[in-house]
Amino acid sequence: MEVLGQRYLAPKRKAEMEFDQANRQKVRELYDVIDMLVLKMLVRGCHGEAAVKFSVHDGVIQLIEDWIGRKHR
Repeated sequence: MEVLGQRYLAPKRKAEMEFDQANRQKVRELYDVIDMLVLKMLVRGCHGEAAVKFSVHDGVIQLIEDWIGRKHR
């Protein structure tokens, strides 16, 4: 995830598994969606909520959904 120009990388854990090629691409997409939501939401005058949901089947990410709910004041 790249926020404010710096990529965030979670610290590696001992039990962390290597992603296969399909998950590697989906994880990149997931980080990109989070980046986009953060950039859209963290602006002056924005009020609301954002969410990211991803579905997994048999250990493989199948679907990534994002949602923004804005509150009008």
